[in-house]
Amino acid sequence: MYSIPEWGQSISKAGTLEVFKAGKIIEVIQIPAGSISFSFGRLIENDVTFDHESVSRHHAILQFGPRNSAYIFDLGSTHGSFMNKKQLPQCQFIKVTSGNDILQFGGSSRLFVLNLAEED
Repeated sequence: MYSIPEWGQSISKAGTLEVFKAGKIIEVIQIPAGSISFSFGRLIENDVTFDHESVSRHHAILQFGPRNSAYIFDLGSTHGSFMNKKQLPQCQFIKVTSGNDILQFGGSSRLFVLNLAEED
């Protein structure tokens, strides 16, 4: 089971996840200020839900840290999590660069770009 690391912190300013499919933005998901993490998976209790058989029920966590930083953590999913088309190791925090890195989960064709405001 996932537990928030001791360095985990809530984001001070709201952010967004841009969702792309076939090269076009199909949705912008709001991440409220004060969020400490954001979850991905098939179950409705996740912040971002998928209707795709290759995405695990609890697939990955986007963990926020100091100075509005973000890290992706694959929860041991069956079909993996990817950043910039490279499969990520399971159960390790991998830094996500806001506005730059592209996240993908399982075999879903949806791509995600995180946008967090820089802290002053």
